[in-house]
Amino acid sequence: MDLIQKLPMFINAAAYQVYLQDQDLMSLEGNEQAVAFRFAIYFNELVKDHLPEGVVLDTEYNKIGVDPKHINVQKIKDDEAQEHGIRPDIILHQRKTSNANLLVIECKRGSNKDFNDFNKLKAMTSDPSYQYRLGCYINFAKIEPEFTYFVDGEITENLAKVII
Repeated sequence: MDLIQKLPMFINAAAYQVYLQDQDLMSLEGNEQAVAFRFAIYFNELVKDHLPEGVVLDTEYNKIGVDPKHINVQKIKDDEAQEHGIRPDIILHQRKTSNANLLVIECKRGSNKDFNDFNKLKAMTSDPSYQYRLGCYINFAKIEPEFTYFVDGEITENLAKVII
């Protein structure tokens, strides 16, 4: 099993670790950034020995090469695309190139679907400029995490289609 196929297992384990190790943060309904930070710590510990050389975990990373990351979003009222700067919550990638964009994660507290984050994940897993192999939306709900995965710009239940 290669790294891409293992990522959902690592994501799941790290998310549940937040609930186990940071019960006070979760019971106090700590904000999204605090929860995402704790998740990133646990996730990094799980993946660090499995990463190809040069691949790192970053949070709130807003660069593509040396330029700001952006996606085109459709404006609802006048039906025209508009460029929108983005800053993904967590990414597993190699800086300065799109050749090793493995994972992009968006996190929320108590929201099982965020239209903006879903659009961001769809774009970042389908746009040739980014080429993220896997996207994941994690809803840190009250009792347990909920996961929505994206491959090739689509929500997927079949993670077997993730191929290197």
